[in-house]
Amino acid sequence: MQNQMYGKRDIYSSRRRNQQRAKLEKKLKKVIDGSINCSLYMDSVRITGQVDTWQKVVKAGQIAAKTNFKEVINDIFFKENSQNIQFNERLASTARYENWDIAIIGGGIIGCAIARELSKYDLKICIIEKEYDVAIHASSRNDGMIHPGIASPLGSLKSKMNIRGNALYEKVSKELEVPINWCGSSILFKTTSSKLIWPFFWIKAKLIGLKGLEYMPKKSVYQREPHLSEGVKWGVLCKRAGVTSPYKMTVAYAENAIENGVTLKLNAKVIGMKNINKDATLINKGEISEIYVQDQTEKYTIKPKIVINAAGVYSDLVAEMAGDRFFSIHPRKGEVVLFDKKKADLVNGILGFMGDRSSKHTKGGGIIKTYEGNILVGPNALETFERDNYETNRATIDEMLRLKLPQIKGLDMKDDITFFTGIRASTYKEDFIIEASRQLKNMIHVAGIQSPGFASAPAIAERVEKICDKMYLELTSQKMVQDVNFNPNRKAIPNFKEMSLEERNKMIALRPEYGEIICRCEEISKGEILDALHTPIKVDTIDGVKRRVRAGMGRCQGGFCMPLVMEIIHSELGVSMDQITKKSGESKIAAHFTKDRGENK
Repeated sequence: MQNQMYGKRDIYSSRRRNQQRAKLEKKLKKVIDGSINCSLYMDSVRITGQVDTWQKVVKAGQIAAKTNFKEVINDIFFKENSQNIQFNERLASTARYENWDIAIIGGGIIGCAIARELSKYDLKICIIEKEYDVAIHASSRNDGMIHPGIASPLGSLKSKMNIRGNALYEKVSKELEVPINWCGSSILFKTTSSKLIWPFFWIKAKLIGLKGLEYMPKKSVYQREPHLSEGVKWGVLCKRAGVTSPYKMTVAYAENAIENGVTLKLNAKVIGMKNINKDATLINKGEISEIYVQDQTEKYTIKPKIVINAAGVYSDLVAEMAGDRFFSIHPRKGEVVLFDKKKADLVNGILGFMGDRSSKHTKGGGIIKTYEGNILVGPNALETFERDNYETNRATIDEMLRLKLPQIKGLDMKDDITFFTGIRASTYKEDFIIEASRQLKNMIHVAGIQSPGFASAPAIAERVEKICDKMYLELTSQKMVQDVNFNPNRKAIPNFKEMSLEERNKMIALRPEYGEIICRCEEISKGEILDALHTPIKVDTIDGVKRRVRAGMGRCQGGFCMPLVMEIIHSELGVSMDQITKKSGESKIAAHFTKDRGENK
């Protein structure tokens, strides 16, 4: 009787889903100028067809996301669509095989946090990262804000992970020695009538468990931020907001994972996977038996027990390789402007103005005082079909600055020192995906981790650990065993600038190279750069040093210190000056020697 009841329920559910699919297809054909069709894949809807602009591709996906389907697979063709890249190359055989308990694809903040969390166990773990270092993409191209959690939709996975991640960061900060400035975030309003929404903030904070939310009358707003322009009527203060260095945090997670036995594979691109039982049902799941990897010198095969997909903007393509793509990533660019530290006193914390949104999928970009003391403006939100194009656009940056600069008295465009762009890995449902595959018995998807992904990283790692523990038991009939030698603490490179005079003198007496300043803007010593070259992750590039100790991140952007950093890399690591790169690959700084230097010409 019970089986019959479930059978009827399944038939009803299937009929209803088909009705929804047909209704969506009809709507898309009416709204989108193009040939659009809809089909079902498990609990997701797949849309196909052809249109003439990327904007129409995204619009179709956003319309589909408003339905009750779990996720949206957007396969609408657009001639420049990077999602149509043939990413998974065929690899018949390789000369080398490696066995791993867990293979994590992606060396951003999420992949590194997961690796560190799982390094608590007696497991053989590797991170596979296609770039020359960790924190190359979104994990270094963001504002470093640890969001309080008030902005995420109520009931979303984003909200849950943000609240939990925020709470975990205090412990993580101490263990990894990456400091956080819990400066608080001010949400500001320019109309008196908007005070009517304050009770909704209060109720939401109670529901999600957010502490430290306060109403600020106009007087309190200007006491907290005296350089705000006139016109702010009231505000909401979120005390549980902070800022830190996103790239230093990612590096710290990776270093501690390596110190606890994790292997980091850099310049290693996943080019294919072998899925045995590919057409399996939900009862008899498939399995990833092999991952094919291409590094700088060879192709080799990884044979994993468990695969964790934390590939950021490429996570849907990795899922496609595995035969389990039930979602699509549509990249969203965010441009940022960084201002000189001499303007640091103009802002005390994190500022956001209600009504400044450049898109309904962004909080509008804020004005933030970074941990290091720069003022950061942005990011905006621009849909793009390119997954790793970090160009900045004068027109869109000017548009953002026309809105933001007048909000702070004394902040002027002449004080900017650099621009940069990050790309968010957005799904059409605009929420995180953190779950075991329903098609594959040994794969975990961690995808769609856009803002507040950085703030959520510790909680995401914790959640993946629980999924992994259950999966490992099902696969091996054994529980993951704690590693008694696990050490959660990581020693950071000393920060000479933040030392007292007494501490500096002691350090110089112990290590004289700390008394030689290389980067004048950031006050970075030779000792710090030398230490950066000998961390658990190999560092031999200018940007690799920059991500660890900030040499070259000041007003002159490396104009003074870059040659000096090159000399240190040359003398310490033996790399020829004409082979030193800014960011690996062909980004060489010196073309050739111009003077006779004995053996080096």
